[in-house]
This record gives sequence, C-alpha cells and structure tokens, in this order.
Amino acid sequence: MKINLDNWAENRPTFNGGTLFALRAAQSVELDSLASALKIDTEELREIEQGEKEPSAALVGKIADKLGVSKYLLYRSDTPDFTDREPDFRRLDDDSPISPAGVKAIATIRQRLRYAAKFLDLNQVIIPLVRNVESDSAAMRYALNLTTQVQLSMPSQKDLFRYIRYQIEQLGILTFSISAPTTDFRGFAIYELEKWAIGFNSKDWSWGARSFTLLHELVHVCIGKAGLSDPFRPKGEDERFCNKVASLVLAPSNLLAQIVEASPREKSDPISFVKYAANKLNVSYHMLAIRLEEDRHVNKGYASKWLAEIAKDGRNPDHFTGGGNGGPTSQDVGKTKISYFGNLLPILISEAIRSSKIHRNDSLKLFGIKYKFLNQTASAAHDRVHQQEEWALQSRD
Repeated sequence: MKINLDNWAENRPTFNGGTLFALRAAQSVELDSLASALKIDTEELREIEQGEKEPSAALVGKIADKLGVSKYLLYRSDTPDFTDREPDFRRLDDDSPISPAGVKAIATIRQRLRYAAKFLDLNQVIIPLVRNVESDSAAMRYALNLTTQVQLSMPSQKDLFRYIRYQIEQLGILTFSISAPTTDFRGFAIYELEKWAIGFNSKDWSWGARSFTLLHELVHVCIGKAGLSDPFRPKGEDERFCNKVASLVLAPSNLLAQIVEASPREKSDPISFVKYAANKLNVSYHMLAIRLEEDRHVNKGYASKWLAEIAKDGRNPDHFTGGGNGGPTSQDVGKTKISYFGNLLPILISEAIRSSKIHRNDSLKLFGIKYKFLNQTASAAHDRVHQQEEWALQSRD
C-alpha cells in the first residue's frame, strides 16, 4: 500500500475530538483552562472537541504540547483509554505520574511502530521462553549470538551495548533511544498491530546499564508483557523474572565464576572488586554486584555495601552526564540518527522507498527522519551492521 503525504495539510487524517476529551479527563484539565493556555476562546475549543470544527496543524501541535503527547496521537481514529494516563503501561510509582516528555516519547514511538507495522517489511522472531530462569537465559544468549568469546573480546560497554542492540534488531524488533527524566522509567516494551518495539531511556545511564535495560525489555517482549520498567525498582513477578533472566544473560554463572577466580582485587574492597568484574564483562556495576551476591561469591548484603561505598564516593559508575545519547554528539548526522532510531528502521524505510511502498516524503511524515538525511542514516546503519556482523562471526568460531 502506497501513501503520499506530499500535501500533508490537505491529506492528514481528521482530528479526533474524543481523544482530546479523554486526555483532558485523564489529566483533570478543564476546557476553559486549556483554552486559556492555548490563547483561544473556550467555545472554539469546545467545537473542536465535539468535532464541529477542524483545528489547524499549528493548533494541534500546541494542544499536543500542553497535554504532553505526540500530535499524531490526536489524529488516531481510535480513542485510547487514558484512565491510567497511558494504556497498558505499568506504573513505577502510583503517586508520581510520568512527565509530559515521557508520555510524549511513548506516544511517538507507539505511532512509529504502527506505521512500521503497516508500511514496512517488519518480520519479527520472538525467542520462545519456558519461564525457567537458567534455561531461558541460555536460550537468549544463544539467540543473540552472545558467546563467552564475543563478550570478553568487546573493547568497552558501548561496544557490547551496540552488539546486543544489533542482535535484537536482527530479530526484527525495533529499538529506540529516548531521553526522559530518570524518574519516569528505564525502558518500555510496546505492542501494536502484532509487532513489538523497545524503548530505553538513555538519559544519564551508562552503556552497561542500557544493555541491561535492553535485555530486560526483550524478556518482556518474549513473555508478551508490554509496559514500563525500571529494573532496579521491581514490582511483581514479571519484573523480577525479567531481572533474573537479563542479569544471567549478561553474567552467566560459569563465566562469572571464571572472572571472580582470576580477579586480582580483594573482595574486602567492594568498589575495586565490582569494578574489575564489571569491566571484564562490560556490564552494569550495580547488576554485577547483585549477581556476585546471588551466586554466593560474596556475603549477603554485599550489593548494599557496594551502594553505600558508592554513595560516599559521590559518583555512581552506572550514571554519567554525557548527554541523552551518551558522550559528545557526533557531527555525522547518520550516526547521530541511528543512536535514536537504531540500525533497522532507517534501512527498512530506505528499502520501502526504493520499492515504492511509500513516498520519500513519508520518511519524515511517518517516522521523523528527513529524506535528505535518510541515505546518510541508512548508510551509517549498514556500516554499523557490518561491524556487528564481524563480531557475530566470532561467536561461530
């Protein structure tokens, strides 16, 4: 199916006043208060909400900003249930709503997943899990080609993160990096039109922490549970199961035992001991401290002791202040774009345009990538994929 959005102002879908009403009700926003914030008459806003008047694109953008959602959500033909602020999503803290930036990020990625499911060749493979931590973690390492040789040969946390992200996208699952307040969530899994996407919060989190979040969300995908997550604030059986599997994927017991046995650091110095093991595996420090305790390489309470020592030191190694996507922003537009969109989506968009499934302008209208940057982004994605394929070949040696 080919869609042409050259004349977006003429061809855009009809504004859904029911969605506006549902959003106002969920956020306890009065009609006159919203009208005042938008600097329009209350009667005009009432007509828009009741479907008697079509708002301009500029006004829709202002409404979306005031309510903290994507403007595309207001054009959806169906009206989601906003009684819990965001449908199908687990709350991290029932007394603390997600920020407007967080809600907008979720709505935007949800819409892009819907477009990808409709217009792109998005073929997904879901790893079958049996709800057994040990066997499921082994199955995931196998499916992701994450062998001991590959993991130990990775130069840095960043390289391991990119490799894991690449392998997840090899399964056809889209991944998006977003920057939202860390109190909102660490990541989320979204399910739309029988397709999955993973979003991970890159704000202030190290590459090792992001790898853990990606895997945590992948487990959610494999057990069919969409929603928000913070792996270190688990609520419920599903969250704990996802934590266990993700941590064993990154630090399997046999590999962890080898690292501990070879460690020149003393266990009596938690910061040094955890740092050595975490750097060997290129994983989250906090997760590694917990795994050491779980496998009884250290005494009970060791992870808490590590946290206390880190607090004294004043710097958590799982955090950094290098910006939303980590470190300085690249001057290469393509590489900057794939830090957000991943490798898979730009490649699929480029292929869809070449095969005339979508118009080139749809790259921006549907997915947020300007066409003039798409070739550069897709080329950078191909280069990144080639690099990761070379790592993957090592897993077969």
